[in-house]
Amino acid sequence: MAKIRIRQFQLFLAAILACVVSVSGQSTDQRFPTGVRTNEITGTIKARDIGDSRLTTYYFEFGGEQGDIFINVVSRNFDGDIDVFTVDGLKPLSKIVIYADAGGSETGRIVYLRKFEKLLLRVQGRSPNDDPATIRIKFGGSFVASKSAGRSDDVQAPEISRGNPGGVRVNSVGTIVGSQPVQKTEPNVKSGKTTSGAKPVASSRTTTPADAAADPLANIRLIILFKNGNKFERPMSEILRFTVDKGILLVFPKNGNIGRYLLLDIAKITVE
Repeated sequence: MAKIRIRQFQLFLAAILACVVSVSGQSTDQRFPTGVRTNEITGTIKARDIGDSRLTTYYFEFGGEQGDIFINVVSRNFDGDIDVFTVDGLKPLSKIVIYADAGGSETGRIVYLRKFEKLLLRVQGRSPNDDPATIRIKFGGSFVASKSAGRSDDVQAPEISRGNPGGVRVNSVGTIVGSQPVQKTEPNVKSGKTTSGAKPVASSRTTTPADAAADPLANIRLIILFKNGNKFERPMSEILRFTVDKGILLVFPKNGNIGRYLLLDIAKITVE
């Protein structure tokens, strides 16, 4: 009898854990939001380095039937915003501003939908001190769990390189935390070998002089800097056009994967 009760308790505990989606490791790219499979999101946002004022941003996708969606937020040591948009057109539906409170805070919103909508949830904030921020979001009412995995396997999201080709490692605010020597090799054109004895390293450049001569736009790049520290960079030879429509930056690459970015998330747009 005792074994049966223990087994029932284990199954109950597993069911509770299955109903929670952790924020840690979730999507930071608006184009690839994480699908919300259950009615609760919970997680921790780590404190950044001293002097680093960037915000941590996560994107989630879920649905809503006609009627009211209830959103309850419980947080501790969290400074930031929680926004709800429609996926189609990124129309803002609700905004929750939260200020850090050592004792924790709880608030909520009700979002009314006239018809079924796919919704985008943005969690953007930081810890105001050296302690991590915790946040828990519960959904109710006409909430519909997402069936999407959140990231398509055939679409490659832009990656941010944290390496430093100069061999000097720095933290997020630019302080040098260590260095390592970089071995340089000089190719011998006649023999096809390197003078240092090391194996030749393939060039990381994506364009060659011949390519640049064929397409002069290969040396011109579109650079988008986001407020959370992310960076989008592509040669203009891969971009058909980009434009702004109703507060949304639309980027049309030649591969057909259209990028949509809120202007509120963008710090700077340059063509260099």
